[in-house]
Amino acid sequence: MIPLVSSDRAFEQAANAFAAVQTPAYVRYTEKYFLESKTLRMSMRGTNRVVRRIADDASVVTHEPSMEVLLWHRHLVPPTFDVLSDFSMRGALSSSGNFSMWVEDVRPLHYNFTPRPGVDSVSIALQKYRTTFVDDATSDTYHIHLDSLNGATDISPRLFFKELYVNAATGFPTRAVLVGPDEREFDVRYSLVDGRPMIQSYVFAQTFSAGFGLVRARATIHIDYSDVTEDLTVDNRIFDVRPSSPAPPST
Repeated sequence: MIPLVSSDRAFEQAANAFAAVQTPAYVRYTEKYFLESKTLRMSMRGTNRVVRRIADDASVVTHEPSMEVLLWHRHLVPPTFDVLSDFSMRGALSSSGNFSMWVEDVRPLHYNFTPRPGVDSVSIALQKYRTTFVDDATSDTYHIHLDSLNGATDISPRLFFKELYVNAATGFPTRAVLVGPDEREFDVRYSLVDGRPMIQSYVFAQTFSAGFGLVRARATIHIDYSDVTEDLTVDNRIFDVRPSSPAPPST
């Protein structure tokens, strides 16, 4: 489907729709993760139950099946995350398989469609990108492809938008793909929960130096969220459990 607006305006409308969503104070969900690196011969799977306080990004994480309970700050990417934002991606991976990944400095994108004196509506279009519609989506979804306007490839620790799929009925994104240097790829998929877009799953992959810089390795983390709900009954005392060990230095 191709809507009756320009591709840059369609992106901006989707960003405005997401920015207007009221984020719940607490969410409860189950996460399943799969970390793999064929180069490092590493493969890890796990399941956690999470209660997350959005205000300070604190999470009470219950590991299954051990049922060990820890308090984490910035535990992976929250299901409430607005991918149509300006944000920084951080993370670390050790040779033992310990990993961390989070987003910070999140500022939802918002566009003003009112022309200023002497500036026409075309000049207010999405900056830094060249956008086009791709006619390969379903009848209720439209697909926007984005390219860097100046050919830049590195805005670390930020990522470039590459693909955006938007539900035509709700105006919310159903999938977004972002890319960056070191073959970074961040593929996020959304579903609606109580009328809000929530992350259903995401995949993040990156190529990095290992073995004292002698080897280029690629690692991929797959995250699936289920049973995501707003929790109005959370007792803040649950966030007083023993803190987890500090995360390794970010890269």
